[in-house]
Amino acid sequence: MRAFNIWTENFNMLYRMRFDNTGKIPCIACHSSPHAVYPAFNEFDKNRDNIQPLQYQGAPLPIGAEMRCEVCHIVKMDRRSFHHSNMFKAFRNKQLLK
Repeated sequence: MRAFNIWTENFNMLYRMRFDNTGKIPCIACHSSPHAVYPAFNEFDKNRDNIQPLQYQGAPLPIGAEMRCEVCHIVKMDRRSFHHSNMFKAFRNKQLLK
């Protein structure tokens, strides 16, 4: 059995090809590559694949998670100008970060 296109209907639906709600920012810009989505866990080093979010926001979460809009924006953002609706919610899997 082949896995090609089992989970996606076409090439544009692949995670690496998808964009935020505005259609301007690729998902990988905030969540990382398909094989190391933040927070990523690598058996060789807990934060080996979390360097970008740790560098810019001090936490291994997706860029901008938990209303950390200032990571990219210099003006105060509100709920009408979000890229992703989950940005205004608490990150749900914090127990995985321990």
